[in-house]
Amino acid sequence: DDDEEEEGLDAEKLQKVVHLMFERCYADSEYGHALGVAFEARETDKVREILDQCASSHADNATLVQETLRYALDASMTLVTSKSFRSDALGIVAGHLQKMFDAPTGTAAHRSAAVLLCRCHQLLAQAKPVSDIVSSLLDGSEDD
Repeated sequence: DDDEEEEGLDAEKLQKVVHLMFERCYADSEYGHALGVAFEARETDKVREILDQCASSHADNATLVQETLRYALDASMTLVTSKSFRSDALGIVAGHLQKMFDAPTGTAAHRSAAVLLCRCHQLLAQAKPVSDIVSSLLDGSEDD
């Protein structure tokens, strides 16, 4: 009985440490570190939370958001061995990239989001969204 109590206490302490680590990563804008832990733990909810936190805290810094999304895309391909979790993670990344692509900016960030989004959809074996993005870019102005 004492062993069960000690194990529960250790798990509780570990959970608190991990939670504090995520909070510290958010405070320091070290989203890559947080994503690494989330990928290793195969926590899609945490991946979503981290990317949401990055996007909302740095809405005025498209470069940081895009670098974080690029890291998430690359890490999901190199760190994640579970095909199911990888697909889920790529879907989350694609959703965030789609928001960046849909924002009417006409900037380099918009074009870069388009490239990353196409890569995400290609990895997810989704041809239609890729063709839609390419068509949108071809139909756009010189600034797009």
